[in-house]
Amino acid sequence: MVRIELLKDVKGLGKKGDRISDVPSPKAEELIKAGKAKDLGFKK
Repeated sequence: MVRIELLKDVKGLGKKGDRISDVPSPKAEELIKAGKAKDLGFKK
């Protein structure tokens, strides 16, 4: 699981500026590559 901060509104996840933990790695990677999220590191 990865923690991310949303840089844009993402349907089903949240609004810009939201910090979300427990995002599955593949989904987080997809959002980061699309420029919609910033990686805040892995959750232990």
